[in-house]
Amino acid sequence: SSNPNDSISRLELKRLSQSLSDQEDLEASVKQKALQTVKDSEEQWRTVLETAENTLKKAEVQYSLSRELEAFRGSMAQLEDRLSTAQVKHGLSQNVESFVCHNAIIHNLSQTYRTVLE
Repeated sequence: SSNPNDSISRLELKRLSQSLSDQEDLEASVKQKALQTVKDSEEQWRTVLETAENTLKKAEVQYSLSRELEAFRGSMAQLEDRLSTAQVKHGLSQNVESFVCHNAIIHNLSQTYRTVLE
């Protein structure tokens, strides 16, 4: 036969068992949420690192291109200086040729004039 105290004890044991089971389920749920949070954080961190690496690569390319552009500009400046010098020399050369040609014409005219006067 059953004792009323036994029923209460069984009922309390059943409640305690259910409470422990609920607590274990809650702990498992908390652990699962914590693990998911860690996984999400790791994924976000990977994304941040990937973005940082891509940004660094772009910065390196931009730096390299800016250095090449500066070198090109320096070369262009040198070429412009050389072209300017060549144009000045060419201009002087044409002036000298023109002077020599004019001088020859004057000399010929002078010779012709002397011949006519004689």
